[in-house]
Amino acid sequence: MYSFEKARSILSSRVLEIVSYLFPNGKKIGHEWCVGSINGEAGSSLKIRLSGQKTGIWSDFNGGEGGDLIDLWSKKNGISLSESLKEINEYLGNKSFNPKITINNSSSKSTSTKYTLPSPKNLVPLSNNSPIRDYLITERCLTDEIINKFKISERGNDIVFPFFEDGILTHLKYLSIHRYGENKKKVISSSPNSKPILFGWQSIPNETTSIIICEGEIDAMSLAQYGLHALSVPLGAGKGAKQNWWEHEKERLEKYETIYLCFDPDEPGQQSIEDIANLFGKNRCKVVILPHKDPNECLQKGVTIEQMYEYFQKAKYYEEPKNSNVHNLYKNEIEIEGYYQNELDHKIEKIEWVWENVIAYKMVTLFAGAPGLGKSQLLLYVASTISNGLTFYGDKSPTRKNKVLLMCGEDGILNTLVPRLQATGSNPNNIIIAKGIKKVNGSGAIYYDFPSISENLESIENYIIKNECGIVIIDPFALYMGNADENKNKDIRRIVSLLNEMAERLNLAIIINTHFSKSSGNFQKAAIERVMGSIAFAAAARTVMAIIKDKDDPTRRLFIPIKNNIGNDQYGMAYKIEKVFIKRNEETVETSKIVFVEDKISITADEALSSQPREAPRLDEAKEFLMQLLSGGEMRVFDIKQKFMDAGIGMSRMYEAKNQLNIIVRTSYKDKRDKYWSIVNHGQL
Repeated sequence: MYSFEKARSILSSRVLEIVSYLFPNGKKIGHEWCVGSINGEAGSSLKIRLSGQKTGIWSDFNGGEGGDLIDLWSKKNGISLSESLKEINEYLGNKSFNPKITINNSSSKSTSTKYTLPSPKNLVPLSNNSPIRDYLITERCLTDEIINKFKISERGNDIVFPFFEDGILTHLKYLSIHRYGENKKKVISSSPNSKPILFGWQSIPNETTSIIICEGEIDAMSLAQYGLHALSVPLGAGKGAKQNWWEHEKERLEKYETIYLCFDPDEPGQQSIEDIANLFGKNRCKVVILPHKDPNECLQKGVTIEQMYEYFQKAKYYEEPKNSNVHNLYKNEIEIEGYYQNELDHKIEKIEWVWENVIAYKMVTLFAGAPGLGKSQLLLYVASTISNGLTFYGDKSPTRKNKVLLMCGEDGILNTLVPRLQATGSNPNNIIIAKGIKKVNGSGAIYYDFPSISENLESIENYIIKNECGIVIIDPFALYMGNADENKNKDIRRIVSLLNEMAERLNLAIIINTHFSKSSGNFQKAAIERVMGSIAFAAAARTVMAIIKDKDDPTRRLFIPIKNNIGNDQYGMAYKIEKVFIKRNEETVETSKIVFVEDKISITADEALSSQPREAPRLDEAKEFLMQLLSGGEMRVFDIKQKFMDAGIGMSRMYEAKNQLNIIVRTSYKDKRDKYWSIVNHGQL
């Protein structure tokens, strides 16, 4: 009997057999099985990965769909995920498999019950002076962005929480912002005779493979504000009829490998954990223990994003309490790991700083800021200082001399990188510039493609070992993400964790350069939330440094800590970009370098960003954004336009950026009006 997780693993190990069975008219091209569409005709629009870490992952170029092999089986045969799992078990020889979920609850309603859909007219948008909006923002610490994402509405003094099923309004829940009586009891009601389902599906992306179930709607919204994907039960915690939602949600929840249960540490909360774990499998359900009553209280009391991630990382699979005391799960939440019990005699490792309080060996450091502020020049200052074993600005002693690998695919080597390195006085014997993966196109011309960290990490690591590099600089990070999406936490966590492991394994210091997202509306995001385009960037790095224009001196750049888990983050630095003329091949070449300003910066990154004027996107910002969009490969122009509009960048800027970059335009064979853009690596110039 194979579960979803086990079946997915077996299918991936037999991927060529499976795709040949599903799509006999397909063709193997390189590391992919190509077919015209989900209907199975010959072609190459639908591609299925046959090797590497993405084995079994598919995407339909024209339809815009994708997923794993179980999703593919479901789409190909037009059946549900549970029906697909049954067929897959039969195909794999496990014919007796018959997935069922049962609950000992005689009061459960039959799934044949006819429910009434609430009218969308009941969804009244929140006005600017709405007491509901004020309550959610002021007392519950939620943002406008999250309130709008969950489509929160109002009815007098009631918060209206809409529940959606496949985009259809299915259920409404009303919660008064006032409490009544001596016990300050909540006043809750629901739309009559509507289907009880989980709240929050409108915020869950299709590609996520894990989900959180929590106790209340505001808790689900709070977790979303932390960058986590959460749903909440419709009827609160408890047992029996409280869990009637399960029969309507069991199929939608089957796709998730892990279900995190985040309930209050009281008897009803623990009863819910027990029931849900029994329903959906104890080997799928992990119990999350928070430092406060619930996620919203964590938000109100200032629990940080990285702290919240740590609580979820520490979640353990459900185990039944050894006795009837439902609080048993919480009694031993603090325990000493075996390392400290048995290995106290081991030598404690001190942090080896490359640049004190900024960059350390065995760790990943992140630089983030808007384009045009000299981030690349700052990184080359770092490379030059290390290549010579000199003393960093603000330090008292020289850094250890080391070899530096530069993965700087956005800048030309001979016309940008080399002059800037020469201007900083770098040691060329200790600087290696990576061109990329050497390839030959159809006409026989050689070009260099950006290596993917997830797919080519072994080659990158072997190159680092062979050349004895101690420092790796990746600028910008998005160019080296391959097919991963920088806006998806799961993709980012996986890639950054690979880099963290490599840094620890090889005693490397890895510095990543990325950019800030724009603030939206009237809400000013915190600096750590501005790191583009996923909070997982900042959560995974040990040190995050911001580069921000000084509002009082436009020629000055502030280099300020956003996050520092390993050093002092009280002060930052400031620098200016200085024009430099160097001699090269008997010619004078203009370039630039950074020069630090003797000033201790005490302003925080949040304060510096809050004072920044909101300017129209510049051309260099549009170019960088377009480069990042196309770094993963060809993209439909329609989708590019949507991304630019979402980022607040106009179409004129988009086409201006396109005209200045090395953009390849392809016309669709099916529809001549449909265009695709792509870009080739120009790092070898």
